[in-house]
Amino acid sequence: MVKNFVSCLLALGWLVLLAESPAQAWYRYNYGCQTCHPFSTTPYTPPGGGAAWPASLHEVHSGAAYMNADCDLCHRPEDEGNPWLTWSVGAGGAPPVGCMGCHGRIVTGNLPSTSGLLNFHAGVGGGCTTCHDAFTYPPAAPESMPPPYYGLGVSNVDDSCNGDASSTEDWSGDGVGLDNDGDGLADLADPDCGSPVCGDSVVQAGEVCDGTNLWDNDCTTVDTEAFSGGTLTCLADCSGWDTTACVIFAVCGNDVVEEGETCDGTDLDGQDCTSLDLGFADGPLACATDCAGWDTAGCTNRLGCGNGVIDPGETCDPPSTCPTWCGDDDLCTADNLQGDALSCDAACVTTPIETCGDGDGCCPDGCTHAEDSDCLAPPADDGCGCRTGGRALPATLLLLIGLLLGLGLRRNRQGL
Repeated sequence: MVKNFVSCLLALGWLVLLAESPAQAWYRYNYGCQTCHPFSTTPYTPPGGGAAWPASLHEVHSGAAYMNADCDLCHRPEDEGNPWLTWSVGAGGAPPVGCMGCHGRIVTGNLPSTSGLLNFHAGVGGGCTTCHDAFTYPPAAPESMPPPYYGLGVSNVDDSCNGDASSTEDWSGDGVGLDNDGDGLADLADPDCGSPVCGDSVVQAGEVCDGTNLWDNDCTTVDTEAFSGGTLTCLADCSGWDTTACVIFAVCGNDVVEEGETCDGTDLDGQDCTSLDLGFADGPLACATDCAGWDTAGCTNRLGCGNGVIDPGETCDPPSTCPTWCGDDDLCTADNLQGDALSCDAACVTTPIETCGDGDGCCPDGCTHAEDSDCLAPPADDGCGCRTGGRALPATLLLLIGLLLGLGLRRNRQGL
């Protein structure tokens, strides 16, 4: 176990050393770039040839007579004078992409690739292994393709082809700017910087895009904070982006229903308590605080079994109040339970018995004993003027009559 632990520590140490080694890709200026491009030497002489600049690299970047760039375009507070090639604070609406803001090209997405630097160094005779262990060159970016910081007004440099004297890259004063793609041809001498033809799907100087050539940009890359998707197109004059079909990020609380929101504040997307198909009859509908659903606390008279209100089509509500059996003491009615308590339509239906029939305990009006055994037979005449049969006297009444007769006879015998 100890042996394995020591091995892990040694491996970790090698990784740390390799991460700081110049043999790896240089991701900070002082890790190798300063070898060919000293920052404070005055005058600065480009290692690839060309006239010397009258100021140091630092002065050219920050001086008012030159680029006049804000420090945050290149630096972060914690970099201690050793800027990252692809990371900075950013300023004036420019993305925080560090050195790549002026020395990179937007080849894919909204973040600049290092294709500008890579292709330039390769073009002037440098190789990937000078700065990297191994690398495959990305697609070459033409001279006319402006770096990300160009055209944003964050420095005095806006034209990679130097067609505009007010935004030149000519720091030496010899009339030649930077060879951005490393093909040995700078500025308007490079065919890439020929007169742009909007509509030929070739992005040239002065064009942000051209026809269907968006340089792999989309809605999410042209404004990472504003758009979540949609379709990006190029303006008809190739001067910028048409974002009308882009989908903006949903911002809950701005009273506008956006992608991913059910509602937003006062914007209920045309819905109300009655249109939600939740059984409400009326009341004010509100949007949930997270814009993901509805607040139905104000909706009233919810329709449906179980709401405690007998709505149309119901006979009882709640179900516990619904009848579960039907019956009464009237033998001449038929009592039936119809419906169901679970659907709040249970009810007792009472129907009078009007048909003569035996054995149901009822003698309907108009029925005789001959038709219905539940009816009393008519009294019969025994020939002495007395009728027999018919309705029999109750046994209690007969017993009482017998007692009274017996008492009367007794009194007569006693001479009372």
